Amino acid sequence: MNRIDINAILLATDFSDRSEAAEKYAVTLASQANAALHVVTAIEPIMGIEDGDEDAAEFEEFYAKLIRRAERELEKRLHLWTEMQMIVKHHIQLGHRWRVIVETAEAENVDLLVLGRRHTSSPTVLGTTSQKVFLGSQRPVLFVPEAT
Repeated sequence: MNRIDINAILLATDFSDRSEAAEKYAVTLASQANAALHVVTAIEPIMGIEDGDEDAAEFEEFYAKLIRRAERELEKRLHLWTEMQMIVKHHIQLGHRWRVIVETAEAENVDLLVLGRRHTSSPTVLGTTSQKVFLGSQRPVLFVPEAT
């Protein structure tokens, strides 16, 4: 059997408890494979808000707050990952989650995408973002169920 080299792994996370298991998998795999870890956090835009709307500035402020929160969460982890001598690149972006994940995976030429999968009563049901990433990605995707 041929060996598969994994040089870059994309971790899609919102830094919530639901993403914790996926984060552990991605970090462990990246460390073991000596692969770069691309941490992607997408801030989903609110539907119906367009540039020029009278409330647009308020939403821009809200998005900036969410981006700062993601940066703080990332900063908490970077020290540990640096100690592990991991190469970490982070991508925090406003956009539809599935599209940001798939486009970043392509742009960064990652070998594996790792996403959390929320617990559901049906083993065949994926969340909307997971399903769209699964269908839209040209790269292998690993879904990690949330810890229960």
